[in-house]
Amino acid sequence: MMRKSLTVYVAAGALACLAIACASQGSQRSSVVGAKEGDKSFPINTLSSDGKTHTVKSLTEKGPVYLLFVKEQCSANPYATPFFVKIHDAYGKNVNFVGVINAGKQGHASWKSQFKGQWTTLLDPEKKIISGFKVARSTPVIKIGRDGKVEKIFHGWGQKALKQLSVDMAKEAKIAEKPIDLSGAPARTQYG
Repeated sequence: MMRKSLTVYVAAGALACLAIACASQGSQRSSVVGAKEGDKSFPINTLSSDGKTHTVKSLTEKGPVYLLFVKEQCSANPYATPFFVKIHDAYGKNVNFVGVINAGKQGHASWKSQFKGQWTTLLDPEKKIISGFKVARSTPVIKIGRDGKVEKIFHGWGQKALKQLSVDMAKEAKIAEKPIDLSGAPARTQYG
């Protein structure tokens, strides 16, 4: 009888731990990006790495825009950025892929020379855009539709999010999904 009770308690404890772990994973994701799908976009009006001032309207005039949020100095940059470079190389000519960085022109130039991100990047040294979308950590991608609303949020640089991003970009570009080597990307959701 004692042994059976102990087994029940151990099993119940294991299930409780699993439930807590799953709940914390979900809350981690929602606490990293406060913006929600369907929300109106934060009103962007900022200088970018191409020397132009961009707004939500200018970024979405030809279709949705994918905003990749990165930190100028982040320990995840050397690991995460190569996957976004691969995705940009695969779809960047067909979809609007734009970075958002917590740096000015000089900080972005340093980041770009180190990590080779060749996309246009919104310079956000005062973190107005980052705060507006309530982004707490680097590497989420937020897709904004032509209507100025958040269409999708791709959480971090885990294999699942990167695959979902690749599929979505192929669909948006109206082309077949391109093979992208995601080996080395974490199996679980990962942020910088």
